[in-house]
Amino acid sequence: MDFQTRRNFVRSAALVSGASLVSGKAESAVLSTYTTSGNIVTLIVKPETADATAAIQQALTYAAASGKMLRIPGGDYYIAGTLSVSMVRHKPFSITGDGAAITNLYFTGSGGLQIDGNFATDYDPDQDRVRIQGLTFNNIRTTAGIALHLQRLGGFSLSDFFIVNFDIGLLLDNSLKAHVSDGYIGYCNTGVLAPSASYSTPSLSSANLLLFTRVGITECANYGLSWTGGTSLTLDSCEIANNKSIGVAIHAKEGLTIVTLAGTNYFEANAVNDVYILHQSPASYNLTGAFFNFGNLTPNSVSILLDANQLSHGSPRASLNLEGSGFQQYRGRGAVYVSALIGAGYDGLSVSNRTTIYVPSTSTPNFAPPIRVL
Repeated sequence: MDFQTRRNFVRSAALVSGASLVSGKAESAVLSTYTTSGNIVTLIVKPETADATAAIQQALTYAAASGKMLRIPGGDYYIAGTLSVSMVRHKPFSITGDGAAITNLYFTGSGGLQIDGNFATDYDPDQDRVRIQGLTFNNIRTTAGIALHLQRLGGFSLSDFFIVNFDIGLLLDNSLKAHVSDGYIGYCNTGVLAPSASYSTPSLSSANLLLFTRVGITECANYGLSWTGGTSLTLDSCEIANNKSIGVAIHAKEGLTIVTLAGTNYFEANAVNDVYILHQSPASYNLTGAFFNFGNLTPNSVSILLDANQLSHGSPRASLNLEGSGFQQYRGRGAVYVSALIGAGYDGLSVSNRTTIYVPSTSTPNFAPPIRVL
């Protein structure tokens, strides 16, 4: 799904958000809410009923308990409450619509979809797996609630989707190994929130392993994506734009952190920072091959800010790789800024930007010792 398609949807979503429910349709969801055939559970509740919460919940509970695929046919489903389900151990299940903007879940309160993976010390990402695809999540009453709240979950994938008008679009709470692709998150307070994880199994601590591929995250009031801790975060061919505070916020606080921009990622007009990094642990920041455009919309903003204020001599080393990226039309403090290291004695940061392009050339950063420029 290309960026223009997502932008066209956003325009229509803004209109839907202000619309009222279909008048004259006060009937309840039918009692027989689903049919089964093999491994497929099909929702049969009539779209555009006054409140389909109970009907969808019944079908969702059955699909999760039996490890089947829940199919939600195309249509507009109005949901006043919250949908929630707990996984049965080693029974992966999926939720499939007919396509983003075709199967529409319209939340009319502060609800969303909550999935509890319920894993313990025997976590296996190849067994505990949830797939969601082909759905729109839209809060049409107010910017409230969490569209998708995943907790204690491993092996999750989300594709072909729209998420708009929530407090938080996607919350990955104590969850790991997630692949989000071919979709759009926008007009939320925070698009994606992945807080620090704490597992009972030491080898899993903060290993949330997140991959975003061809995803647009725009027009959020706070952060586009906020990621704390973790081993690996990868953005591949994503668009992070017009967020009112920070596009991507990274808090590298424990363990080895690897942040990678793969493919061609596009950052534009995020008000404070395109990428903000609070550096407190050994880390490799590979911000390569990206295009940063029209940055520094506020006087003290900067496209990439690496905050190492809390570090001193002997603190964990880090590398910042900007090879092949481009920065265009930057003002304020410039394209890249490493916060006040003066007096800290920190000598653990190396920067590589030999093939980085800065337009105008006056925005080329001047990295002073003890930063090592490669």
